[in-house]
Amino acid sequence: MSSTGRTMDTRVVSEMPSMNTRSQTPPVERDVHIEISGVNKVYNPNSDEPVQALKDIDFSIERGEFVSIIGPSGCGKTTLLKCVGDLVSQTSGQILIDGVPSTEARKARRLAFFFQEDVLLPWRTVMQNVLLPLEIKGKDTSDPDIRREAEKTIAHVGLEGFERALPNELSGGMRQRVALARGFVFDPEIYLMDEPFAALDELTRRKMNKFLLDIHEDVQKTTLFVTHHIGEAVWLSDKILVLSARPGEVDHVVDIDIGRPRDATTRTTDAFHEYEDMLTEILMQDEEF
Repeated sequence: MSSTGRTMDTRVVSEMPSMNTRSQTPPVERDVHIEISGVNKVYNPNSDEPVQALKDIDFSIERGEFVSIIGPSGCGKTTLLKCVGDLVSQTSGQILIDGVPSTEARKARRLAFFFQEDVLLPWRTVMQNVLLPLEIKGKDTSDPDIRREAEKTIAHVGLEGFERALPNELSGGMRQRVALARGFVFDPEIYLMDEPFAALDELTRRKMNKFLLDIHEDVQKTTLFVTHHIGEAVWLSDKILVLSARPGEVDHVVDIDIGRPRDATTRTTDAFHEYEDMLTEILMQDEEF
């Protein structure tokens, strides 16, 4: 089905009468942190076969929101994340962080990017991997105060006592925690996460989801999270952005009206399963899914 043929509301989906939606509450002043306006991305634009990955993306994220991006494979989820992080440039349109271009935000190190792989340096210990971003910033990582902050971050991700361990001595979940600590240590404003748990088994993935829920509750960073996993998106998110098949367009924006803090019991609630079912139906409507 083409994007013009969809009959469902393409902004905020609220079809479940048992749930309260944000549209039913009085409007409040929004604190927009990330503003994406008219963004298009075309790869190889001057070739005989240009590929349009993103089309007319308009979307905003409020400060402290956890927003997941889902959609069919190849719809531009990672491309959009990379455009926000200024890892690739959009062909047209504008991405602003607190009113300034994302390029400036990246140069000011206001963003942290978390990849699908943990990309740890195998010859460096946990502590040395965590300190790497500070070394890149030119910090003196032998400074006792800096090392204490790194130790606190390592403890925060549940790896106290593993500071001297090498990556090959850690499980997959533990390596992902090191990667998270490395992103947390320089305290960026925004987390950009590209399927960081995709390579993990289901049990470890759920543990990492719970860990990320706890971190978000604690630090309340603005987070943009790419995933193929619908349940993961519902459990973690305040809002879910659904992209259409390529070229990726904003198909739906779904507010997740489930209270925080959340825990394992959240996944057993009727509301959780209703959101899962609704999002599955939305995705299955696209004949290319």
